[in-house]
Amino acid sequence: MKNWYKINNHDKNICGNCEVEFEGLQTLDHHSTRCPNCNIESIWFYFERGRTLQIIPENAPKEFLAFIKWSQKELDELEFLELIVSFEEIARAINKS
Repeated sequence: MKNWYKINNHDKNICGNCEVEFEGLQTLDHHSTRCPNCNIESIWFYFERGRTLQIIPENAPKEFLAFIKWSQKELDELEFLELIVSFEEIARAINKS
């Protein structure tokens, strides 16, 4: 199975598809953009401590892709950000246990 996600640093990113490094991102929201090198569709999420998550929709599990599509349709940017913050809170609690 091809990589469907990649965790990076906000200032220095390596595409999960082509493995080419690039700096900065054009957008960080729940709508897709494209890798500046290989042009693959990607969705980028920014997390605390300067981490980014690249999701490659064409390689993602269908259930995860359905969740992404739902969030793009049903949530605005602020609502989506609040959802991500809630996920981060849950992840911190899991890591503490």
